[in-house]
Amino acid sequence: MYIIAEEANVIIRESDGAIIPMDFQNVDYIKYTDWLVDGGVPKLVEAPLHDAVPAGERTI
Repeated sequence: MYIIAEEANVIIRESDGAIIPMDFQNVDYIKYTDWLVDGGVPKLVEAPLHDAVPAGERTI
């Protein structure tokens, strides 16, 4: 469900490629931390995904 790009220190949501900032005022980050508490384990990658889109900037 989530990917952590360690070197870039970012979280990427797999479902839509959104980049989630590590900010507790961000609803997506709160959902991510809740997912971790519930036992979720993110995938780790060495670099961010090239097609990731910052949350809120995705167009349909």
